[in-house]
Amino acid sequence: MYWGMGAYGRKKKLTAPQSVTVTESNESDDATTSTWENNTLTMQYWFKHLQDIFNYPKIDYIYFRENAPEFDIDDINEIFGNTTKVTIQDTGCYVFNQMILQKYFPVEKLSIRTSIFSNSKTPESILVQSFHELHIGDVLRRTSMTLDELLLINSKGIRIQVRQMPKTLLNNFIKMWQQGSNPHMEYLYFFYSGAEENDEEIFMEGIQHEIIPDNRRRMFKSVGLTDPYPSVFRYDKIEQINFWEKSSDFDADDIKEVFEKTTAVGIEETGCFVFNQLILQKFSPIEQLTIVTEDFQDSKIPPSLLMQNYTRLTIASDMDVSIVTLDELLLINSKVITDIEMPASQLNKFLKLWQRGSNPHMEHLDIEAVHNFTKSGEEFIMKGIRHEVIPENRIRKFKSVGLMRPYSISGGVDIHRIDGVKATIQFSIYAFGDQIYAFGDRNSKSCGANKNPIKHIDMVKRSKYDEFFDKKGEIASCKLCQKSYTCNSITGTNSLRSHLSAAHPDQLKKLHDIDAETKQKKKAEEEKQSRSSVIPFPVVGKVSVKVPQKPVEHLENGMKWNNDGKMTKRLDDAIISMICRDNMPLRTVEREGFKHLMNVCNPKYTLKSRNWYTSKALPELKNKLEAKIKEELQYMKFMAVTADGWTSKTFEPKFAVLAAKPLKGKHTAVNMKKLVDETLAYFNIDTEKVVAMTRDGAANMKTLCDSMLVESVHCINHVLQLCIEDSVYKDPTVTSLLEKLKKITRKVRKSNVCREKFKEIVDENQLPDRILIRETVVRWSSLHAMINSFLILKTAVNILTVTEPNLKLPQVSEEEWAQMEIIHRVLDPVALQMKAFQSRFYAPASMIISSIRLLVRKLETQIKILDSEDDEEELKIITSFLEKLKLRTDSYQENDFMKTMTFLDPRTKDTFFHAPHRDRIIQKLRNEYQTVLNKEDSENEIMEPNQSDFDLFVYDKKKKNQKKKTDTIEDEVDKFLDAEQDSRIDPYKWWKNNEKLYPNLKPLALKYLCVPATSAESERLFSAAGIICCPKRSKLKNETLEMLTFNHCNLMVYGLDF
Repeated sequence: MYWGMGAYGRKKKLTAPQSVTVTESNESDDATTSTWENNTLTMQYWFKHLQDIFNYPKIDYIYFRENAPEFDIDDINEIFGNTTKVTIQDTGCYVFNQMILQKYFPVEKLSIRTSIFSNSKTPESILVQSFHELHIGDVLRRTSMTLDELLLINSKGIRIQVRQMPKTLLNNFIKMWQQGSNPHMEYLYFFYSGAEENDEEIFMEGIQHEIIPDNRRRMFKSVGLTDPYPSVFRYDKIEQINFWEKSSDFDADDIKEVFEKTTAVGIEETGCFVFNQLILQKFSPIEQLTIVTEDFQDSKIPPSLLMQNYTRLTIASDMDVSIVTLDELLLINSKVITDIEMPASQLNKFLKLWQRGSNPHMEHLDIEAVHNFTKSGEEFIMKGIRHEVIPENRIRKFKSVGLMRPYSISGGVDIHRIDGVKATIQFSIYAFGDQIYAFGDRNSKSCGANKNPIKHIDMVKRSKYDEFFDKKGEIASCKLCQKSYTCNSITGTNSLRSHLSAAHPDQLKKLHDIDAETKQKKKAEEEKQSRSSVIPFPVVGKVSVKVPQKPVEHLENGMKWNNDGKMTKRLDDAIISMICRDNMPLRTVEREGFKHLMNVCNPKYTLKSRNWYTSKALPELKNKLEAKIKEELQYMKFMAVTADGWTSKTFEPKFAVLAAKPLKGKHTAVNMKKLVDETLAYFNIDTEKVVAMTRDGAANMKTLCDSMLVESVHCINHVLQLCIEDSVYKDPTVTSLLEKLKKITRKVRKSNVCREKFKEIVDENQLPDRILIRETVVRWSSLHAMINSFLILKTAVNILTVTEPNLKLPQVSEEEWAQMEIIHRVLDPVALQMKAFQSRFYAPASMIISSIRLLVRKLETQIKILDSEDDEEELKIITSFLEKLKLRTDSYQENDFMKTMTFLDPRTKDTFFHAPHRDRIIQKLRNEYQTVLNKEDSENEIMEPNQSDFDLFVYDKKKKNQKKKTDTIEDEVDKFLDAEQDSRIDPYKWWKNNEKLYPNLKPLALKYLCVPATSAESERLFSAAGIICCPKRSKLKNETLEMLTFNHCNLMVYGLDF
């Protein structure tokens, strides 16, 4: 096509061509040329017209040569769209060449010359692209190529035409390829000048190779090459090969060489176990497999075979027995499973395990369930399984990758898995003699035979978009308008949502309804978990940090800001706050990227040095936070240390970190007391305000509390962890199992090869994207977390340990998996309780007694159930744990301090005591806390600062005329006990709203409800310090580490603009 020149130097547009020439050629090189001259039709029209005539939806290639830069590249791209191949020759403009590459990327094939780049070197960003074919150089203008550049190329087809080439270059490249370089390459074409007769010997020197005779012809193909030969019938592989009796008379290698690839393999009654193994090895991997159990030794199918990712697996048998056990069925990893038998009782267990997450890859299951019961097999199979019966007149269509065609099901039974996947079960009965076969006919009736076949299970896709889009690979096509979009882990699903919003708003509303339903189910599940614990599940902290957007003031002139100016000071404070809040290194201010960012945001601001932020800004921030804490501490009546929490007169719990100091010398109680006393004195905290200290079980911590003359509360989570160690860890079988799990976890987490293989298996089986969790004895609930991760990823662990013998990972037997499930069930309520106890404000120590009582009742109920079921192993573990729990928590039940805390909590009161304690509490109030009440009266006379004389006079007058009216202690306590109890209320809000009703109990509640149940806050402080003091920051001074930790933790509480 030819266009006229552009006017006044403007880029020419592809509007109406002056002439159009079409050349039609055939394989004999005969060509017919036709030319039309008509400048009234637009380019857009001509291009669409030729596409329709020749049925060409996409251009094969576009050449850019000299004079091409005269045209508008955006206009070219808009009219011609995408193309398969782009060729760029000497256009004469480097910028235009770059624009071509930007507009047409990604492209399948690229042909370039190095001269099109400014330095005559092909950029590495081009070489590493995954082209089908990359062509560099041509006959007239050949290029140069180094070994490093050649190793960078990631294309399937490579064509290089060079002027000169060192004879060792290709030799070195072939050796590197033998070691694993260029894994994407399928063919390489090298053309160079100055060839000599002995070049082949030089190229192959030191390389093991085989010379093929000239009379032996072989055919090759590659994605990057064009097949020049027309094919009448094109079969890349045979659909199926069946092996029957006498097949073992033939050579397996010869069969493989002749038939090569196949989609499906069937092995039935060959009569030779060894031959069957050879066939499986030769034709693996395959999509579909049909086998007979009698084709294997002892009629047992190897687990390594069951774990393969077949599209379809068919298992048959000539024997009238159950041929698949529950353990074998759980190992099967195929999408479609057919023609298997199993007892109805085992099938019932399988359905329950599937609901808990087993066999995540399965999309269809056809199975015969054998039963010998008088009641119908359908009822027996569904016993204890929550399900929904679908009416017979409701017909639904299902499809699966492993099935020939979609099929319909009338009615059926729906069940749901824990992750929301739905399965539809269809019971079908067909009688022939004493046998019943599953044909999927819902209208057939039971004839009283002894076999009840079941079922078709079809998995609904996980993605919520599958209802609106058909996905093949990474391409998702709209079911309504057939428009296609790329959808993968990189692009995400935003394009799919945008399409629904623009083209199908009614479907988008339906998608929103699905989202709302999913969130509602998740919320309901969380509420269900919350109800199973005495303590609800709030977030860990109540403090939310909001950073308001403040306008930045700019000066009128272009000069730098003064270092002492107001805006400079604000930015200095913001930078050091960001460093502390986000645990960033102080050297951030020296990094080029951060300097560039600050210069772009505000060129008038001068960034200070790292030393200035360390020596001046960091201590200033610490001083401000300390002043803030001291200000709040002035009005605090009581507080609890170690967990760093206290309450105020208004019953609003607050939290702050007072210090994170290094302890020099031995960690004795004397040294720790000295450090604690210094900290309390620095913040002007009277030791009488310290109600209690929540501690771990170390002897030095207990001695510290005794020396400070404060009550000590043993962290309940430490106690529960010790109970787990005394019971579960003491079992030798459990110990050996845990060592095996730790070894697998260690290998998967530390070895890159093992981790990548594990990740591939997880992705292939559509398992949750998680990693195995490590167990640490000193970390709360870590044993439960590790076992939970193994149970969720059971399929991936089994496949990895069986199929990767080189990793030398121990295999986990089915008995060990069963043992893990037992431990998981035992520790489930304990882990739930430990998680609840870590709440910052909802789990004071007043909840310890009630939680222990509820946990004991749960375990005792479970023991009664296990006694009736004769489950000795689980009964042994749970009984041992219960004994240790009672032994270690008896002290809580008899401790007056703990009882007083429990009594004052409006959620518990005296409900969980072994006997009523009302009279004892009243006597304790009378004798012990009259001083507290008198002291409160005197403190109430102290006016807030900055009061006027007028306010003081009015206050004194009102106090003289006011008559104190309070109920007796007995009436007040009775009124408190009669008030409604609810485990979900906030105890602090309750007391704030009701403090006037209970004036005598109020000061006691202020005092006792500030004590936390665990030392979780100390553990969080250790974690924060551990993140800051990493190996790369090993030279941090103690003072700097203390300031960074202190500032970080308190900025989390008070916010960046405190």
